Amino acid sequence: MDELNVISSEADSSVEQVEIPSKRIIKRRSKQEIYRNAVIKRFEGAPWVKKRSVTIGGIGGIGSNVAYVLAKWGYDMEIFEDDVVEALNIGGQMYFLSDIGKTKVSSMMSLIYDVNKSCKVVGRGRLEEDFREDSGIFPITFSCFDSIPARKLLFNMWYAKHKDNKEAIFIDGRMYSEGLEVFAVTPDRADRYRETLFDDVLEDLPCNYKATTQTGLIIAGLMTGLLSNHVTELVESYGVRELPFRTEFTIPLMRYETNR
Repeated sequence: MDELNVISSEADSSVEQVEIPSKRIIKRRSKQEIYRNAVIKRFEGAPWVKKRSVTIGGIGGIGSNVAYVLAKWGYDMEIFEDDVVEALNIGGQMYFLSDIGKTKVSSMMSLIYDVNKSCKVVGRGRLEEDFREDSGIFPITFSCFDSIPARKLLFNMWYAKHKDNKEAIFIDGRMYSEGLEVFAVTPDRADRYRETLFDDVLEDLPCNYKATTQTGLIIAGLMTGLLSNHVTELVESYGVRELPFRTEFTIPLMRYETNR
């Protein structure tokens, strides 16, 4: 019995004493905080990602893709659009089968909030000539309409409000099935831009021909890229970022052409 006790005692004394650390207390972030920071922190430090307010005229083949990019940046948006999502829109616009029959504004607002809940979005419906709310038509405006009359109306409203604002920019995108052109208009370029507002000759083309998936993504990337150049120069004043007045791109030739 004593022998067994000795052996047991020796065994106990040979066991290494391990100190078990106390459990760390981890402070968990709320879902709201995670949502708020998830996207914006992805580009933290970039001068063009600081929250801004943007007006978007039209959220079809161009505007829906532009809004998607701006949601990634965390921008607040004011949207003018009175159309509903149809089945033929799915191929060339940032909508889904579950959106068919819903208004484009409500569908886009839902998508933006799913991407970044820090974004504030206001849906305005149709752009009317008598729209004069002080909160409307921000210095940064994207014209994504598929008609010249709508472009003219939005531009005239933007220019009337921001013609003396050197930081203002009006970015107009025009898309064809395999080509596009974009105009980056600052107040000092207004007269040049007005010369491009010719009679609308594309209205009779079906929208699924004017809006193809690949072209819509390219033009949205180009338009938001022009905005990032513009904003970066305002903040950093590098003097090296380009802001051409007109940019054209054709997919068959894979060729860009710019005009200062």
